[in-house]
Amino acid sequence: MANRFLSPDQSKWTGPTHMGAGLHDPAKRVSKFVFDGPDGSSVAKLRNAYVGAIEAVHGLRGKRTEADGSGRFTALGLSEHVAEYAMTGQIPAVRRARSVVERVRAEIADRRSKLALPKPTDEERRDHEEIRAAMRGMSDEQRKNFIAENRHNSTVAAAIANAAIPALVGLDAMQHQHIVAEQLQREHGQTLAELADLEEVVGVVDRVTDLAREELREIIGVSREVFEGVARVGEAGDGELPFRVEQRQIGGETKEVCRVYDMAAKEWRDASLDEIQKVAA
Repeated sequence: MANRFLSPDQSKWTGPTHMGAGLHDPAKRVSKFVFDGPDGSSVAKLRNAYVGAIEAVHGLRGKRTEADGSGRFTALGLSEHVAEYAMTGQIPAVRRARSVVERVRAEIADRRSKLALPKPTDEERRDHEEIRAAMRGMSDEQRKNFIAENRHNSTVAAAIANAAIPALVGLDAMQHQHIVAEQLQREHGQTLAELADLEEVVGVVDRVTDLAREELREIIGVSREVFEGVARVGEAGDGELPFRVEQRQIGGETKEVCRVYDMAAKEWRDASLDEIQKVAA
């Protein structure tokens, strides 16, 4: 069955088939983002993260090409120049995209963990106890055949799934877990299917953000050890620049001014409108 978030409008599909310049490199193959969701939804956030990671790679490659064409840098100087630029731009951008992946993945895990089987009514509880009592009196072979014949019987499956101690009905933990999973599927099939579809979307962006980070390193032209030192600064705070609001006298009035710490220049400066909007979002 097709992913429910798949957009039928191919004009909304976006992204490359390979990361960076690795057009024929299987290790750099990625999927286009072919999903769609309403503004503010997890899918929409993942789309923005996907686009942000791709744009970060393109932006840094353009910066390196521009700097290289200026003829002002040695090979080492070029890498240093591009690394400083990436430290407050592309590296934090990819980290922010990665944070979206991590948050949505955590939300999926949280939603899945909260799915539970409904508590049986008094009448259902009596039926379940009767079934479990009968199972305890069976031989291993009889119990095995009974489960095989009645596994898809919702009453029998519920009696087994709701057993406080699986061993008392002759089941090991693995068998019990499988039957509980089947019952959860019966009770929450639509929700579980939705979460599985969302996980597929997460997987697409997960790979893109992973490869985008490595692509930034290759564009800068440094070893992984050196890159990690640069990235440690740019990825601090999940890629968000340190931000504060100061009081300043302007035209005889006290006004609030938003400031960010520019890690490349190592100084505080006035925040841009785009930076303020990101913090406010």
